[in-house]
Amino acid sequence: MDASTLPNPLHRFEDFLRDLSKLSNAQLRTLADTANQLIRQREPKRDRVEELMERIKTGGPDKAFWEQYEVYYHKSEAETLSESEAKIYEEMFAVTRKWDLERLQMVIELARLWKTHPKEVMARLNIRSRRFSHA
Repeated sequence: MDASTLPNPLHRFEDFLRDLSKLSNAQLRTLADTANQLIRQREPKRDRVEELMERIKTGGPDKAFWEQYEVYYHKSEAETLSESEAKIYEEMFAVTRKWDLERLQMVIELARLWKTHPKEVMARLNIRSRRFSHA
């Protein structure tokens, strides 16, 4: 078979478009929905990866929270927390544990999507444990 008898991809595409023009609007919508579903199946990771990375970067307690948490952490280490501060520190510690768990779950999901180890994800995203994390 020589090159002149091989199907031309452009002709196939033109035939496809000609066939599409014969479809009803309802059939075109069904075709479009099916095509969009195929696209999502091929690239579901991109949107989810971007969502996870954004959440890891911007989620969790804000800077003021961490600054106050660090103050209470050092007071706890020095055993100088008042009763009311100890209560606040306990509540803040619970918030940090919740965020750590959420972030770890997102890191694990990213590792699955990227087909790598969570430690690699943490390295790629420059995620480190905070130096003060004990209650």
